[in-house]
Amino acid sequence: TGLVSMVHRESGRRIDSLFELIDEADVGDLYTPAPRPRDVAVEFRGARRVHRGPLRGEIALRYRIIESGKRGQPDVEVHVHLVLDADAPFLRLAIHGENRRENHRVRIAIRSDVANAAVWADAAFGPVERKPIVVGQLEAAVEQPPPTAPLHRYVSLFGDAIGCTLFSDGLAEYEARPDGAVVVTLLRAVGELSRGDLPERPGNAGWPTPTPGAQCIGPFAAELAVLLHGPRRLA
Repeated sequence: TGLVSMVHRESGRRIDSLFELIDEADVGDLYTPAPRPRDVAVEFRGARRVHRGPLRGEIALRYRIIESGKRGQPDVEVHVHLVLDADAPFLRLAIHGENRRENHRVRIAIRSDVANAAVWADAAFGPVERKPIVVGQLEAAVEQPPPTAPLHRYVSLFGDAIGCTLFSDGLAEYEARPDGAVVVTLLRAVGELSRGDLPERPGNAGWPTPTPGAQCIGPFAAELAVLLHGPRRLA
């Protein structure tokens, strides 16, 4: 079915459904995301074993994202390679795909068992604790804060007894959800530098001009890793 489960052999922790692909419409610009619901189907297209070990085990999964009710060529094709190296404490997710649609955002939600966690993310000068931005009504009328945050190299979720870290090789945006999922943006396709009609940010943030290259038509790639571990300690 394309459902991936992960068991941490050392602790017995189990993630029944490790990841989910998400595709939303995005009517925003290069300054401000403006995601909207989009009715799509994520279809599992099969799996194959690439390496059987003992030094590396690797399984390749194929998915496609297509607008619900439509047939033919999919909007997005996604290949996810699950890679386990001998003695490595983490699971790699090597992702590559092809985008054929404009004005949307494709993300992958990596689930964990650390709900309502403290969130620590790597930044330019070291790790910082990230909390949701809360603004008043007057500030929200000028610009609504997004639920996403910058991702440098990793983001960690910490509970009282357990933790989980998601590593990223170049992807720059994440959203930490209360249910323990970390949602990472794989690609964002928009066609304007600055729009003046966004309720998330009324008025132009910059010069209004088309940016057709920012539709990100064509291939994309990403590399992530998931590490289950203990809680945050000063030591």
